[in-house]
Amino acid sequence: MQSFSEIRSPEEFQLNTKKFYLSKLTASEGRQILIMYPSSAPRLFTHADYANNEQIMLQLFKHVFVEIEIGKYLALKTLDLIDNHVDNAIDLIALEKKMFEYNFGFFLEGKIFPGLTDFAVKIEEWATKIAMSFSEQLFQVEKPRSVN
Repeated sequence: MQSFSEIRSPEEFQLNTKKFYLSKLTASEGRQILIMYPSSAPRLFTHADYANNEQIMLQLFKHVFVEIEIGKYLALKTLDLIDNHVDNAIDLIALEKKMFEYNFGFFLEGKIFPGLTDFAVKIEEWATKIAMSFSEQLFQVEKPRSVN
C-alpha cells in the first residue's frame, strides 16, 4: 500500500462507478513498455505472444491504483487484483488506453491499439455473417417439389 504522496504525479480516472489513480511511469519503464507493448499486440490475435503481452500489461498496471481506505492506495500489480477491481474486459482495455494516453501523450493516440480495432471489426463482421446466416435459414420458404 502507498499513500497518495508516494504515487508519481497521480491523476484520478473515473471509469463507470469506480475511481482509479494513474501514475506516471519511470523513464526506463516507460521506454520499455512503449517499445514492447505495440510489438506484442498484433501477435495477440494469433496467440503467439500472449504471455509476453500479459507481463507488459502487469508492468503497466503496477502504476494503476485504487483507494482501499482513506489515504491508502493499492497498486493493481497482479491479475487477481486487476480482476477484483476492474469489472470487465472492456473496462480493462479502456484503462490500458488511458494509461498510455496519460504517460505517452497525444502522439500515440490511435497507434497503440490498431490490433484491437482490427479485432473489433473482425468480430463485428463475424457476428453479422452469423446473424445473416441464421436469418436466411429462418426465412427460407420451402418450395414445392417439381413433379417432373
